[in-house]
Amino acid sequence: MKKLLIAGIALCTFTLTACNNEEETKDVEVVEEIDLTNAASSYKADIMPMLTSFVEDVTLLQTYIQEGKVEEATKLYPLVHMYVERLKPLRSSFAEEFKKIDELAVDGKELEAGGLHAIEYALYVKKDASIVLSIAEKLVEDVTALTSKAATTTLDGQLILEDTKRMLKEVAEKTLTGDTKNLANAQVYDVQASLEAVQSVMEAYSNNADKKLELALQEQLAKTLEEVAYYEVGKEDYVNFSYFTTKQKQDLIDAFKATSEAFDQYVSNMK
Repeated sequence: MKKLLIAGIALCTFTLTACNNEEETKDVEVVEEIDLTNAASSYKADIMPMLTSFVEDVTLLQTYIQEGKVEEATKLYPLVHMYVERLKPLRSSFAEEFKKIDELAVDGKELEAGGLHAIEYALYVKKDASIVLSIAEKLVEDVTALTSKAATTTLDGQLILEDTKRMLKEVAEKTLTGDTKNLANAQVYDVQASLEAVQSVMEAYSNNADKKLELALQEQLAKTLEEVAYYEVGKEDYVNFSYFTTKQKQDLIDAFKATSEAFDQYVSNMK
């Protein structure tokens, strides 16, 4: 009798343990890993020609600075900075390179930052290109180095999406609100470039996208691009942001936030 009793207790214990394990297993959510390898490769193929153009235009900017052509350099600067915005989906992948090229300047130490923001300070505040001759030369070297490194780097598809989300949030909450200083008042250029960055990502990730959410994002993106187009005064030339009324600024912020939210939904349902 004792042996049977012990066996019965052991069986019950085993059964309860198995049931508990089964319940615990049910509570564990299985997350399917999404293969974004092809999307990342497609995105890389799309942005490599852009990086080549970045080198060419930043070299032209350096030439204007060397020749003391402040007016020409001032007109070109926002167009050169648009490359940085278009490429921000790569920011975490090339953090060191981006810091050299686009590190924000501290008040009173603008020239120490180097890169594009030191040049922005020289052109728009000091109106003197001679104080950034070496900085402009170094900038060309840094952009060239970024291009070379990108050519041999395998990109992380998930990281591209995360950086694009962060880019959109920063534009909506910092660039357009004045949280981030913009001496050139070229915020509209940056907005346009950010929207173009989203277009590039969407093209590369189309095979992984939920088609309904992709369409919703396309529609919102088109509305925001239309909003920006209203302020275009020439080919790749936009109204100075300091001329915007409070309502115009808020309308652009609202449109951009809607795009950012649509992109968040788009990313959350990748497959």
